Amino acid sequence: MCSPRTASEHSRVPTRAVSLDEVRNHPLRFLAEQAGYGDLSVYEAGGEQIVLANHPDHVKQVLGSAAGCFTKAGTPDDLLLRGLVGEGLLTAEAGPWRRQRSVLAPMFRRARVVPAAERILDIAESLTEAWEREPGARCVDGEMSSVALDVLVGVLLDVDAATIGPAFGEAVAELNAHLGRGANRTGTPPQKVSEARRLIRAIAGALIQSGAYRSDGPESNMHELMRLHRGPDLADQVLTLIMAGHETTARAMSWTLLLLARHEDVQEQVRTEARQVLGREGSIRDKVAQMPLTEAVVRESMRLFPPVWSMSRRSTTETSIGGIEIASGTLVVLSQWLQHHDARWWDDPYEFKPERFLEAGPLPAAYFPFGAGDRICIGQHLALMEVVLVVATILRRLRLRAVGPMPVPEALISLRPADGARVIVETERGI
Repeated sequence: MCSPRTASEHSRVPTRAVSLDEVRNHPLRFLAEQAGYGDLSVYEAGGEQIVLANHPDHVKQVLGSAAGCFTKAGTPDDLLLRGLVGEGLLTAEAGPWRRQRSVLAPMFRRARVVPAAERILDIAESLTEAWEREPGARCVDGEMSSVALDVLVGVLLDVDAATIGPAFGEAVAELNAHLGRGANRTGTPPQKVSEARRLIRAIAGALIQSGAYRSDGPESNMHELMRLHRGPDLADQVLTLIMAGHETTARAMSWTLLLLARHEDVQEQVRTEARQVLGREGSIRDKVAQMPLTEAVVRESMRLFPPVWSMSRRSTTETSIGGIEIASGTLVVLSQWLQHHDARWWDDPYEFKPERFLEAGPLPAAYFPFGAGDRICIGQHLALMEVVLVVATILRRLRLRAVGPMPVPEALISLRPADGARVIVETERGI
């Protein structure tokens, strides 16, 4: 329910005027400065008033208990994405969103995701073998992007991404770069981006046809998608799922490898766990469950460097957050980056401590790398399993060494290592 407004209970806070350049050029620094004004702070940028809500209770309210009073429609991210992916799960609202979510949800439940583990292991093994043949210094960003794309295309469409060549991945990378630049906020996408989108849609159409012919029957993922859309709409939905899951998962893998390269004691523990579990007979589902340390490492990586570093909603009615009056149409910003590094919720918030996720009990409310509420990331189980299996497969046979200082995070469409994820790969002979 929306929080009611009464004069005796609710108040206003001062508004701070800031420039759009200040917000866009250094977003993480800006958010940290703005958070210094309190859990709820208001600033004006680009001619509109924006509320930064920086408390776990605010996340629960905006994304959970009062989600019906807020919408993604009309937020900057929505305007940016809608021009590229159409009316897919990321951008749909109300009835259309509920219909899409209900049809797609079975594809991403644990029971359906686990069979994808074999495909993930095959892809990770191929990558590991390539690194064994050519050890040494390398920037792993591009390879993690390829792995994430291979998994998505394989799981969603039952198609080997290698059959479509590098053009598809390059086009996806171009669109992600465009989203990161925010170039579509005020105008039409540049020609290169439009060409990339047309290429992706054309290839997606071909993949859909191939996947439809190869699908295993009414329970296949392709049939689930075809229940939802036909023709161009189906291509839009496939494009939405690829764009939503590709970039963020790739960044999670890159940051995790960077952290492990710098914490060799933890890396050795993950290697021991991977060798004990992956070499054992049994189902993949059991194996993933038997690697709690690797999962804790991945969760801690996503706390320190959340691929989705902020999100926003627009109020659809007059309401309040934490006693502050919110007018209808107000943009409300929630930041994973801020809450994941808040010393009120985390001991040594900037330190890499995977053990904090080995403790029993629910995850802290201040931890929401996949979002929260009804619109929590539909692919969270697939993404977590993918990163765990890829990291474990690599470290089972290889060692990673750090190259220089830890990269500075760059907040684009996702949180990226500013100068790339560079590591030194050593073969088993060096272990």
